[in-house]
Amino acid sequence: MIKKNAVQKAKEIRVPARFSISYDQAVELVDHYESGFECGLMFFRLGYMQGQRAAKAEQCKKEATECKK
Repeated sequence: MIKKNAVQKAKEIRVPARFSISYDQAVELVDHYESGFECGLMFFRLGYMQGQRAAKAEQCKKEATECKK
């Protein structure tokens, strides 16, 4: 069961600028996909991939810090 509205959750999330989607990327996706559903899925996919990139960067940063000790 969802305890919090998904829209409210999304509004509260702060994404570092280097991992957020740019206006140009959003326009490119909207122009490319015909249906709103398909476009929404691609936004999700892009966000997921950027999240993976962020997690990988964080892991590399953590490993680099541990190696310096």
